[in-house]
Amino acid sequence: MAARRVSSLLSRCLTSSLPLSLSKGSSCGRSLSQYSTAAAIESPIIPNVEINHTQLLINGQFVDAASAQVSEGDAEDINRAVAAARKAFDEGPWPKMTAYERSRIMLKFADLVEKHRWADKIHGLTVPADGPYHVQVLHEPIGVAGQIIPWNFPLIMFAWKVGPALACGNTIVLKTAEQTPLTALYVGKLFHEAGLPPGVLNIVSGYGPTAGAALASHMDVDKTVLELAAKSNLKPATLELGGKSPFIVCEDADVDKAFVEKATQRAKRRTVGDPFKSGIEQGPQIDTEQFQKILRYIKSGMESNAKLECGGERFGSSGYFVQPTVFSNVQDDMLIAQDEIFGPVQSILKYKDLDDVIRRANNTRYGLAAGVFTKNHDTANTLSRALRAGTVWVNCFDVFDAAIPFGGYKMSGIGREKSVYSLNNYLQVKAVVTALKNPAWFLGWADKIHGLTVPADGPYHVQTLHEPIGVAGQIIPWNFPLVLLAWKVGPALACGNTIVLKTAEQTPLTALYVGKLFLEAGLPPGVLNIVSGYGPSAGSALASHMDVDKIAFTGSTDTGKIILEQAAKSNLKPVTLELGGKSPFIIDTEQFQKILRYIKSGMESNAKLECGGERLGSKGYFIQPTVFSNVQDDMLIAQDEIFGPIQPILKFKDLDDVIKRANTTRYGLAAGVFTKSLDAANTLSRALRAGTVWVNCFNVLDAAIPFGGYKMSGIGREKSVYSLNNYLQ
Repeated sequence: MAARRVSSLLSRCLTSSLPLSLSKGSSCGRSLSQYSTAAAIESPIIPNVEINHTQLLINGQFVDAASAQVSEGDAEDINRAVAAARKAFDEGPWPKMTAYERSRIMLKFADLVEKHRWADKIHGLTVPADGPYHVQVLHEPIGVAGQIIPWNFPLIMFAWKVGPALACGNTIVLKTAEQTPLTALYVGKLFHEAGLPPGVLNIVSGYGPTAGAALASHMDVDKTVLELAAKSNLKPATLELGGKSPFIVCEDADVDKAFVEKATQRAKRRTVGDPFKSGIEQGPQIDTEQFQKILRYIKSGMESNAKLECGGERFGSSGYFVQPTVFSNVQDDMLIAQDEIFGPVQSILKYKDLDDVIRRANNTRYGLAAGVFTKNHDTANTLSRALRAGTVWVNCFDVFDAAIPFGGYKMSGIGREKSVYSLNNYLQVKAVVTALKNPAWFLGWADKIHGLTVPADGPYHVQTLHEPIGVAGQIIPWNFPLVLLAWKVGPALACGNTIVLKTAEQTPLTALYVGKLFLEAGLPPGVLNIVSGYGPSAGSALASHMDVDKIAFTGSTDTGKIILEQAAKSNLKPVTLELGGKSPFIIDTEQFQKILRYIKSGMESNAKLECGGERLGSKGYFIQPTVFSNVQDDMLIAQDEIFGPIQPILKFKDLDDVIKRANTTRYGLAAGVFTKSLDAANTLSRALRAGTVWVNCFNVLDAAIPFGGYKMSGIGREKSVYSLNNYLQ
């Protein structure tokens, strides 16, 4: 969470800026004792504000917490909130409303939503494909979104998360920070006054280890936090995390040689005090823990021989106030240059030239934001493209318009808040493929990697650029070794990434041969690297490697969860998972015996064996094509992914029955619908919770059609223009 309170910079006079917009007031010279980290005796600031809501908001009602007299939510409260959100999503009106109807409710609540009209920017595509098929790509709500916001900017953080999720038709369980719960509860009340249905927005105030952990790991939440998500139901996660943002002041900027002196004098004029009073620029720190942390960093800077230009102590004798502090002569290896301080501390470093400042600015585990001050167009272009950060401000800083996406590279997060890009966090991509009879025309397919120019309030020109992620680690299975190589390697190379590809130990030769052809075609050395190895050794090393920026995996759901957990525990690399599926290929003894066990299970469960059911021949791993009828929903052959030539046949009563039963599964990779009724086709193609719905056809896998699953069938999409998003920042 940190572009707004940046702490270290590089510059001829490079600086970091937390809240460094200063005005007249107190100097840095007032303090009680240097480096006092004892808990301050706080004089509470009591604003003239009436507080009406201190409970939890669940299913449209303000209710007491389950475990305390004060409303501190825990796992039981999270369960109640998720149940309300799940019911509101599955049975309530909110996701079924049109975008216009949803926006009408939201427009009553927020001028921000009225201005940018997120809800009517959700649209899909129609894409041409080889053959007589009409292909639609639909964007559908994910389901129940779990959201966790911090104590800083509680209203803004609420808007950044709740707005896009509601606009896309999701329901929400929001956990506020334990220090700042009241803002969200009050805004939740306004939403319900605007007509939001019960259960759509649920707010739980609680601590991270109880309420936060329960929300992140809840099996009925479809979207939330990474490592716990990996250990539960593989819900996708969006993370907006810390930063250490370089603020680069070039020689030709509108700043004279006395930069350090001017920064110091400005800090000394900064007004510190009660934030509810007019003219105050800097209030107290949030609590004792943060107050003491900042003073420890200041002490570290002085002990590291950085030059303290001003500040460096506690401000006043009570409360959690810290003097605006400026250090010069800061070196790259000092903690105040490396860590996110999250307080009023400015570190100033010098650099030699553009190559030097680019290398040093990028030599960090973070990549949230950066600032560049220069009059030179070439310098601005060079730095804005070379800096590995999610936002680069040129000749401005901390510009946060709702139309500008915000989020980080590397360990500063995954995904983007604000702008149309925020909608992607709360939408699933579904491909609907319909067979055409005697089509009048066909089109070929091409795509481009492009960004946007977006309007923003004020005198700013804003571009969003799509840039390669870096080193892409890719792991492919034994089935379809050539097709899956193409699905992964093609988009990654097209976006400008380099690749380390781990093949399946059973089928390494295809990829090695294709790699040879790439080299013959002129691919530079090191761009495509192919490693044949086993999952527990080579695969695990690749997924957890700190210099790999992205993992794309195709394989089983269980292994996908391990991959996601390893990525979370290393450098928070984003992950694309394509899981689940069906294949007629039998590759080894283990899979052969597994399929025979499923056949035996079907027979023991009293499903009717119509044909097959045995080994084919006396040699090899061949199995007879097997068909079961009279299959019930609770049988293993109806629930599990068998990955073999077995067809269970189940009967259904009507559309409502088949939708409910088809969606009652932890998977959501694909579905097929055969019908002459346009209404039935439209109803089923939208109601089925699957990444691909084939209508009057099956297994159509054109390069223009995105492929990937809902729920535990994966994260992200292979093929089509959507596959490029896997390898772009």
